[in-house]
Formats: sequence, structure tokens, C-alpha cells
Amino acid sequence: MPSLQEYILIDSEKISVERYCRGEGRMWLYYPYSSGDIVTLSSIEFEFSIEMLYDGVGLETET
Repeated sequence: MPSLQEYILIDSEKISVERYCRGEGRMWLYYPYSSGDIVTLSSIEFEFSIEMLYDGVGLETET
């Protein structure tokens, strides 16, 4: 899909986001994010804290 420039994968079990952004040719650039990071979506010029995605989500903590 040539029009796809960027996508994110959001982990449902821990605070973690992976962003993939189209590079040159067939290459995709990988950007990992974790707690405390600001996620940047360059294709739509938008930034947000990763905690915003998980606001109100109950995640199990390891014991």
C-alpha cells in the first residue's frame, strides 16, 4: 500500500508502543517507545505522551 507512511503497534499488556515509518525504497524505520516517552506521528504532525494511550487502562503488574 504505497500511501501508507506510518503505523503504530500498541502493546495491550505493558506500556509499550512501536512506530514504523516508511524510509527510502522498501525500508521501514523502527522507533520503540516506553513509559515516559512522547510518541511522534510525523505523517500527521501529532505528538502525545504514551501515558495518554493507557489512561484508564488497568495493566497487571508482575509480582
